[in-house]
Amino acid sequence: MYINFEQLISSGLSPNDLINLLAIRQKEKPVIESISNEDLEVYQSFGFVENKGKGMIRLTNKGTSFLTTVETPIVTDDILDTLNGMISIYEGNGKEIGVSRLEAQSRLAWFMCNTNFKKDLIIGITKQYVQESNEYTLSLCNFIWRPQSSAFSIHKNLKDSKLFDLISSKYGLNTEYYFKDSQNALMKWLFAVSRLPNPPAKSDDDCWFTGSSKQDKERLIGIKTCLLNILRKWKK
Repeated sequence: MYINFEQLISSGLSPNDLINLLAIRQKEKPVIESISNEDLEVYQSFGFVENKGKGMIRLTNKGTSFLTTVETPIVTDDILDTLNGMISIYEGNGKEIGVSRLEAQSRLAWFMCNTNFKKDLIIGITKQYVQESNEYTLSLCNFIWRPQSSAFSIHKNLKDSKLFDLISSKYGLNTEYYFKDSQNALMKWLFAVSRLPNPPAKSDDDCWFTGSSKQDKERLIGIKTCLLNILRKWKK
């Protein structure tokens, strides 16, 4: 994930505040419950969140816009030069750019910031792809990153990048470095369990973890409390 620290610092908020706002956007209930009332009041004073009642906290349009700005990579001269070179190759071969030049710029900025690949490498692979793709060629936008569905998506992943695939294949890169899941196994399990709803009052005995609905509910509460305490300690 890219973070524009200049934008974040100039806003007066901290990395911890960014985590809280992202949790609110993603509706991560365990993390949201660990946010202090003082912090929530600060976010409300910025106009970033609103309390919908019954513990429901939501981002406002202003809050969503703020996160979008913080997550938008700075477009450097190197990125612009690389984009111009890629567009020249595409247009010179009668190929489509895709959604728009601005969207291609946004996707390339994300790609270069997350891989640290440089202009000459990207230009070389782009030229090779266009020359060898024959009749069917991905648009430039989709060559850099292609959403898994036709619906608009903001969750970019290098696994969905033809450009990354060609570079990693040609140079034998260890893609595990880019794709590996570094999440702690215990935390991953705690988050998964914490999202479970309370069990129904009645069911077959084989459906319970502990032997009864009441005991299952008590254990879920205990696990959610455990996660909440871990998150509060982590934020200190």
